[in-house]
Amino acid sequence: MTLKRTLFALIALLGALALYTAQLISTPKPPAHQVFLGGDVLTMDSDNTVAEAISVRAGVIDAVGTDADIEALITPATQVVRLEGRTLIPGFIDAHGHFPGSGQTAFTVDLNSPPIGDTRSIPQLLDKLRIFGAERPDGWLVGSNYDDTLLAERRHPTRDDLDSVSVSRPIAVVHVSGHLMVVNSAALAELNIDETTPDPEGGHIVRDLTSADKRRPNGVLEETATHA
Repeated sequence: MTLKRTLFALIALLGALALYTAQLISTPKPPAHQVFLGGDVLTMDSDNTVAEAISVRAGVIDAVGTDADIEALITPATQVVRLEGRTLIPGFIDAHGHFPGSGQTAFTVDLNSPPIGDTRSIPQLLDKLRIFGAERPDGWLVGSNYDDTLLAERRHPTRDDLDSVSVSRPIAVVHVSGHLMVVNSAALAELNIDETTPDPEGGHIVRDLTSADKRRPNGVLEETATHA
């Protein structure tokens, strides 16, 4: 009987500990009404709208707008959070991080478009490469995080675009997705890529279809072609 009582007590204790732990790690119940004021609210909508404030009811965003818009919704029961210029983004869990890549961007030209950066066109992208290249004249000239869908031209830069920056120094600009990059003629020569180079397994060397043989690489290298 003593053994049974001991086992029962142990099971009861473990159950109590499990319940207590579950309560500690459980998600707290959100306030009935909460507003965030005075910040840069990144809405992540199709227009990349940046608002000043939002209203949240029972954990669900119900209004986004200016401070004046949201202040009009405040009641005595509202919990008010003043952001004081800080940035607020939708909550998410990043299950696909590239921490080494984040560090590498410290040594490249930042080509992000709004709302992260300010690159809005290919000429602006090229100007940034020229400025950065003048500051760091040695080795490859590398830019990161350009997004063709957010550029005015709605296209990728090409080898010819990058050649306008330099025809002797290898240049590479990496797409924001990390799955492709664009290089200039000097970089293609360094990588031994020309009209006769076949696509690598799992990759694609984009061709200039206006060239005589339609085989001239236009500078865009996709997937494993970036590992040449």
